[in-house]
This record gives sequence, structure tokens and C-alpha cells, in this order.
Amino acid sequence: MPYTLPEGSLEAMQQRVLASRPARRPLWKRWWGWALAGVAALALAFSLHLSLSTPDPYADLVAAFEALDSADQEFLLDCYEIENY
Repeated sequence: MPYTLPEGSLEAMQQRVLASRPARRPLWKRWWGWALAGVAALALAFSLHLSLSTPDPYADLVAAFEALDSADQEFLLDCYEIENY
């Protein structure tokens, strides 16, 4: 090789690079944020599931209205229109 290095210069450079690097945090500190994010995601998914699975409060009313014959439905709709004028 056309280049020469002093003996031990690569090892000294390696030691300087490792010394300038910040110390690693313990494993439990590195995963703490991810664990909190996972718990928050699970809580959000659970609350969305509960809000989406709540029954329609007007389902019984709609079913009762649809069970009426057309004349009774028209009468109820006419009464509704008269009251809202």
C-alpha cells in the first residue's frame, strides 16, 4: 500500500468515536414510550368499538312505523307536518 499509518492509530480513532457516542439507555426506558403508545391505541380502539356498537335508539320507533299500513303512515306524517308549521 502506498500509505502508512502509525501503529495503533486506527484503534485510537475507534476509542475516540466510541467515547464521543452517548451512552445507551436501559432497555426498559427505550420501550416505555412504545408501550404507552400501544396502550393508548388499544384504549382508542376499545372506545371506538363501544361507540360503533351502540344500538340505534330509534330502531324500535322505525320498526313500529314500518309495521303500520300506508294510510296510518300518511296520517302520522300529515300530523307531523301540521305541528311543524
